[in-house]
Amino acid sequence: MMLLPTYFLLVRGETTLHAGLLLAPQGFGAMIMMPLTGAPADRVGARRIVLPGMVLLVGSMAMLTQVTATTPYWILLSALFVMGLGMGRTMMPITTSALQTL
Repeated sequence: MMLLPTYFLLVRGETTLHAGLLLAPQGFGAMIMMPLTGAPADRVGARRIVLPGMVLLVGSMAMLTQVTATTPYWILLSALFVMGLGMGRTMMPITTSALQTL
């Protein structure tokens, strides 16, 4: 994930602002998913919520392994959105579960 801004800057020739805006779909995906995972994680446990999130993360990473200098932006942005959904589905339940354990 640290390479994507560099990819946008060096390979695609985007400005710093535009490269940052191109990463926004990941934040939108996480923003959509985080509120939806809180209550179900409390009811059924974090494990059942996190596993599908990990599948989303692996799928988005698989999409990003095929990136070239001419990959259409919609593919990159959809992969980032799916990654955001996966992160939103994993990070909050894992953190909540860890804090409940303490």
